[in-house]
Amino acid sequence: MNTFLGLCLYGIGTYLVAEFLGRKRRIGYAQSLFWCLLLTPILGIWIILLSPRLKSSI
Repeated sequence: MNTFLGLCLYGIGTYLVAEFLGRKRRIGYAQSLFWCLLLTPILGIWIILLSPRLKSSI
């Protein structure tokens, strides 16, 4: 049961990081999701924040 909860939290954290940070960066959603799954969501945040922001089209 404890392992299931940990995997659920890991998956939710990965999704949230990729969705809310990855889409606004050059790295994109798919690559940010990949790095979060491969490493951890915490290290994924670090990698995503190193990627430059996308220019807004206003």
